Amino acid sequence: MERFDRFRELPKNVRLHVWLYAASVPRVVSVFEMHTVKGRPNADAMFETVMISRTRPPAIISVCHESRSTALQIYKAMDEDVRTKGTQFDAPIYVNPKVDIVLRGKRACREGDAFRHRRGEWIRESKPCASTRTLAVDLLAVTGRRDDPITSRLRKDYNTRDDGAIFSDEFIDLLSVTTIQQIAACAVNGMEDLIIVFGNDDDASKVTLVPLNPNKYQWTPREKGALRVVAQLRKDLLDHWRDPGNGPLFTTSPPNISVMTVQMVPTPSFPQFQKLPIELQDMVWTHALQHPQIITAINRKDDKAYIGTTRQPSLLSVCRASRQLYIKQASHNLPGQYGVYYTSAVDTVLLNIIPGYNFKAYAKYELRSIGIPASISTPLSASEVRAFHGLREIVILIGGRQGDCQIQLVDFEQQATSPCDSSSRDCSSFAQSPFIYANSLRKDLERHSKVWNAVQQSKKKGKASIEWVMPTVRVARMVPISETASPYMYQHRPCD
Repeated sequence: MERFDRFRELPKNVRLHVWLYAASVPRVVSVFEMHTVKGRPNADAMFETVMISRTRPPAIISVCHESRSTALQIYKAMDEDVRTKGTQFDAPIYVNPKVDIVLRGKRACREGDAFRHRRGEWIRESKPCASTRTLAVDLLAVTGRRDDPITSRLRKDYNTRDDGAIFSDEFIDLLSVTTIQQIAACAVNGMEDLIIVFGNDDDASKVTLVPLNPNKYQWTPREKGALRVVAQLRKDLLDHWRDPGNGPLFTTSPPNISVMTVQMVPTPSFPQFQKLPIELQDMVWTHALQHPQIITAINRKDDKAYIGTTRQPSLLSVCRASRQLYIKQASHNLPGQYGVYYTSAVDTVLLNIIPGYNFKAYAKYELRSIGIPASISTPLSASEVRAFHGLREIVILIGGRQGDCQIQLVDFEQQATSPCDSSSRDCSSFAQSPFIYANSLRKDLERHSKVWNAVQQSKKKGKASIEWVMPTVRVARMVPISETASPYMYQHRPCD
């Protein structure tokens, strides 16, 4: 980074121009809501919604007192009336209303929050997402389901509230609001430009938005499909503006709608692949099948097995041959709202075990590999593991997911370098804790395995029987494989 040590010697008005210029650079601020109590009838919290952003705050807010004072006159906290004061979510989300872009990714769109902020009793209280002049939403916002799963559950919950607070009228109004009406509400409240974002398969929050390739002959089928959706959206929005019944509502023109994608990390290509013999191509696809995916299980209130929305493997969308080969090898029997392809030979199902949760609901699906977070408060016991028939591997996982990125499991023991000195107390305790957990589980499994096999042999009266095979236990780190280029991926020059 370039340094200018004599900056403080500049006249104050010159320094002010520098701060103003820094604040004029547009930022992409990714925002999503976490609905803490999900509208359950027995959980009336003061704040049911927490607004979260993974985007870094503006740099000039933390440079010096002068820059911060200037920045606070420009940047506004978009979550001021939602922020839960005095908690870990008290950090404000600053945006420059004139130049910044608020990004609503796949997570916000799945929850039905693409064009609105819901807060408090969020079945009733919401406002248009118009904190800035420009709003960017994932393509899922205009192509996904209207009646999202959480809203469907709220329909049932709010009709059976114990306190009699039934909001039937408001609820009907909420569901009847169409996507076009939500966009119109944002426009009335100050939104001027709407960007439809496609290609953010990682659901990354730190992105750089770039326009499409100007050469339409090089557009992919996904790009052509996105443009068709946007063309229809423009038409429907214009018809809504021209509707005589809506005339008094609008004093401005409809928002400008554009299509953009995210800047991707350059990857090597092999254009001659399609000229290879079919046998070699199939060998490549077969090798790619050995890359495991991490499938996350959701803790449901009814203790039923349920798999969350999982990014589909890339082989399903490369070409017809790769798709057919993957479908032939994978099964489709895991429970969930959306179909989840699962290859038992390589895939790992992540079980977020919490106290009192009946994770044995997943035992009947013949899982070969399960992942257990190293940070869980309730360790897994050998008696619980025995419920999984055919289990071959237990992976103690370090780290977590980042959006919808694909995950690579890297054995923790094989890492040659460490981010901190091994003699450091903090580093040592962090590194040893997962291994202590894994060793304890191995010993517990070995001890119970001998007893179970002896009992099995006695029941068969000496006849040969299939012994219970003890699964292996290993420690691995979850390493996200991000295909999206982050604006914070600086190129550092070597020191002089």
